[in-house]
Amino acid sequence: MSSERSLIVDFLRSIDVGDFIALAPSRERFDQDEEHDEARRIADERGVADPGWVFWHHQSDGVFDINGNLTSGLRLHWGGDHDKVLTALAAIPAPLRIIDHGPGGAIEVVSDATQSRLTADFPDVADTTAVKARIKAITGPVSRRKPETWTLDEHAWFEDVLVHGSIAAQAAVVGWITESPDLSDASLDYLVANWTSIYTKAPGWVLISSLLRQLDRRDDPRLDDLLDIAEKRKGYAFRAGASLFLVDRLRADPHGAAAQADLERLARFAHDPGRYDHTPGNGIALRGLVKILALRDNRTEAEVAVTLLSDTTFDASARNQLAEFAG
Repeated sequence: MSSERSLIVDFLRSIDVGDFIALAPSRERFDQDEEHDEARRIADERGVADPGWVFWHHQSDGVFDINGNLTSGLRLHWGGDHDKVLTALAAIPAPLRIIDHGPGGAIEVVSDATQSRLTADFPDVADTTAVKARIKAITGPVSRRKPETWTLDEHAWFEDVLVHGSIAAQAAVVGWITESPDLSDASLDYLVANWTSIYTKAPGWVLISSLLRQLDRRDDPRLDDLLDIAEKRKGYAFRAGASLFLVDRLRADPHGAAAQADLERLARFAHDPGRYDHTPGNGIALRGLVKILALRDNRTEAEVAVTLLSDTTFDASARNQLAEFAG
């Protein structure tokens, strides 16, 4: 069976005739303006004085799951006469249909099968491809649902994937399940025992900060061990994630019992070397250090930055960032 993405591409290709232009998504066109310009160029080539056109930008591809099916509405951009565009799109095949947001808005392609996919039986946690598709269907980038909105069955399935799925499935789910206020102690224990391997395989946006918050909320003594390990790791997920956690905890209580140790650790992260002079090695830690010291000492961020600039162990990238704070 063809994916819904294939159905949309084939349908748009079929209506790309005469005075109507339907553009396939292309990474060569940077933004919507370039898409509109390309449609007008094609209209000029065809000698069409009153064209209509439609396209979706390649950045909208995130609404498709791993099987190419919609997890939420696909935003179509259009130009020309509104009625002409709607007429051209009217014959889109089922289960797809068009939602029109009026002459001043976008047009969406939705699928009547999306909801049935969401309520279908959960895939076996051993089927990594199906697991990733279901995760994306639940957490999709347009209609993203936070863990507190999951059903009990969805939450139980996420935890099952974390504990019993493949490493790839665990990596796909860890960034979501650790944000849940209902993460079970058993699942947390499993994650703490396997966290470095799981986070190493996780997507780039996933940081360890949510795992650290889970431990902190429980006053779990393992937290310090994880911070020690994170400080010895090189990966962004570990160092930036630990820094984000420290900044959040210090902001909440800059004079607490753990504040001095947290500040010292944050300062060490802030010294991470940068690859380029304009980009600090750990901007989260460096910016956080300035803001927390200003908050704790009732000073301006500029004053703190001037003080930190006297520390010659900061590299050029960090010093450039501090100079910006200093004004």
